[in-house]
Amino acid sequence: MPPNTDTETPPHLLTNPDYLALTHTLSLLSSQRARAERDIHTLIQQRREAIASPESFIASLLSEEKRREVEPQMIAKAPRVEWSRYGVEAKGLERAVERGAMGLRGEGVVDASRFSGNAKG
Repeated sequence: MPPNTDTETPPHLLTNPDYLALTHTLSLLSSQRARAERDIHTLIQQRREAIASPESFIASLLSEEKRREVEPQMIAKAPRVEWSRYGVEAKGLERAVERGAMGLRGEGVVDASRFSGNAKG
């Protein structure tokens, strides 16, 4: 979910590296979600075409016909935030994030802080 644009961002947050890293990652994830939704629609359409006419579908794959290819995405990883700086006890959250990242074994996950000079990774 993108940041609430109905309210103005407090000025102190505009220079906060954690806030900047989180909003940057949220923006990346929002873009990645939109791409994933387009990819799903593309795959559904291609599946329908393949089921309706397998021979034509295979022929189109073998020909020079341009098709939109769906490629894997490197999913942005949430930046590390030292929540204790903000008086928040987040051990459970940090463990859940680590478990989630470990569950993926790093496959398809990219640290979004690489793309932001203000972020701490």
